[in-house]
Amino acid sequence: MLSDELAGIEKLAKIHRNLSPPELVEASIRRDEGFLAGNGALVAVTGKRTGRSPKDRFFVSHGASRDQIAWGATNQAVEPDVFDALFDKVRGHLEGR
Repeated sequence: MLSDELAGIEKLAKIHRNLSPPELVEASIRRDEGFLAGNGALVAVTGKRTGRSPKDRFFVSHGASRDQIAWGATNQAVEPDVFDALFDKVRGHLEGR
């Protein structure tokens, strides 16, 4: 993958890809996203929201997945055109970041 292109996002800032565990710990501390506990473990600072809402789980309903996923309140379907529109919006937001 080219360093200046990722999933069609153009004008990317610096990309950190496949960092080692020590590099991830250093980056987290440098960005004030965590700190080291007394035993050396990384303690992540998550803020108010500490997890993913169970109702925020969506899968693109297409091809073989349409028949293999147990659809319902936990696994919600999204049509490919809805995903594409959302992905374009995300790409625009991430451009230059």
